[in-house]
Amino acid sequence: MNILFISLRDPDGKSQGGSQCTNRNYTVLSDLVGKKNIDIINLTKDPSTSLLYKGYKFLNLLFLNYWGLTFSKIRHITSIAENYDIVFVDTSMYGNIASVLKRNKYKGKIICFFHNIEFKLRKEISFVNPFSLWEMLHAYVNEKNAIKYADIAVSLNQKDSLELQKKYGRRKITIIPITLPDISNPERIENMEQISVPPTLLFVGSYYYANVHGVKWFVKNVMPETDARLQIIGKGMGRLFRNLKTRNIEVFDYVEDISDYIINADFIISPVFKGSGMKVKICEALMYGKNIIGTEESFEGYDMDVNKTGTVCNTKEEFIKALDGNWFQKRTKYNSYSRNIFLSKYTSESVSNIFLEIINSK
Repeated sequence: MNILFISLRDPDGKSQGGSQCTNRNYTVLSDLVGKKNIDIINLTKDPSTSLLYKGYKFLNLLFLNYWGLTFSKIRHITSIAENYDIVFVDTSMYGNIASVLKRNKYKGKIICFFHNIEFKLRKEISFVNPFSLWEMLHAYVNEKNAIKYADIAVSLNQKDSLELQKKYGRRKITIIPITLPDISNPERIENMEQISVPPTLLFVGSYYYANVHGVKWFVKNVMPETDARLQIIGKGMGRLFRNLKTRNIEVFDYVEDISDYIINADFIISPVFKGSGMKVKICEALMYGKNIIGTEESFEGYDMDVNKTGTVCNTKEEFIKALDGNWFQKRTKYNSYSRNIFLSKYTSESVSNIFLEIINSK
């Protein structure tokens, strides 16, 4: 079985944030069919930096080809697709590919992976960035084409699945949750002391709309009301808090080994209210056996008892009560329930059977 893997990222490179799911998709498929049987097209890797080519890309934007997708790349994909049993499109923002392949009578299977509901995400961003109104149109057309023309559509959770069905009218959408390879060191994470009072909180996330919205809200509304110490780690976050002057908040654009910070934190916090899909950093926190304080949106798609892994907070008052309460003071920094949930449900091996089922389905 041969697979053409079409991505906006390098699925075989170093991954972080949302690209970890792309890497997971590629890795699991490689394990199932053999790496030599998968070819990659990375559409954001441009063949030219000339002004003429940039103008050509802008023209493609007008025709709703986005994130590096162009007419010439679509023609190339169409010309070679017949050599592959499966075309795996790793984002719904490339739904136009599925449309063109079907119109050109491609006989193989088209699988499209929805990392988010992109239309919804860009609608939220449009309130602070008017350019996203144009991106909304791109998202709507491409997602609609992905739903209509892909043989199999895949989302990360039931909520996204239902929203996609309601908006675009597809009867069935396969669900494959986010998973990660287990890169933790059990000897390091299991022998942790009791939670400190006041606790050290850790937020991990790059300069991305939903992360920025959430962590700014938390710093403004919650931190002045607690003695907790907050560490923020994420590419670009330094500029967000460049002029921040407070003794109990540290911001890092980059750290050499993030695992040290995760392991030593008393809690991973996720005050994220926007977006869709699943939050990768929750899965990472589970892998390290951490206590987690997050919003309902942060835990969306995770099948577990949140009260055993931490607590859900959706308001300023709930976050303050959780941080100043007594419920956590007998816990250790290592949460065995979180770790066991990760091992049973959110390792990459746990979804191999679902991938095998969709690539073998008729």
